[in-house]
Amino acid sequence: MAPYRDTPVIMLTAMTDMDHLDRAFLAGASDYTTKPFDIVDFGQRLQAAKAQVAARRAKAALEVGALCGPRLRDGVRDWDATRLASRARVATLINPDALESYLMRLSGRGLTDAYVVAVVIDAAPGLDTWLGLSAKAAQSIAGVVGVEGYMMSSPEPGVVVLVATGAALPDVRVIEA
Repeated sequence: MAPYRDTPVIMLTAMTDMDHLDRAFLAGASDYTTKPFDIVDFGQRLQAAKAQVAARRAKAALEVGALCGPRLRDGVRDWDATRLASRARVATLINPDALESYLMRLSGRGLTDAYVVAVVIDAAPGLDTWLGLSAKAAQSIAGVVGVEGYMMSSPEPGVVVLVATGAALPDVRVIEA
């Protein structure tokens, strides 16, 4: 739901298997914890979610209040992973904050069977071109690795990170091509 796309969602469940973890993050969860839960840990997760909301609001206020044009970071306008996800149309492309939470939730077998691949695009275009190149990279990776057993994110322009659990490591030369 568009009005709530930036609202943090913490899944609190008794389900501990990788399938439920993957499905929660693909559905839009920003964090995941299991029962029985530690009240201190859960409080820290709530504080982290609150901090994310405050940071997003501060960023939005700066953008609205900027009189001298768009704020710049690394030579392009602030990176917008949400715009990338809608442009790429890759179901496994999630917000960078959610990917970080996903990595922290991997444990046991999920962690030992996991690998991370990062694709870096070597170019210096404007924001719209970055979105297009990053979307193509995400689509290419999805085409090589399939549709299950991994999450992807783009933490900054021209970088796509893949985290896979239990799936075979793809041939990086095929992704590069």
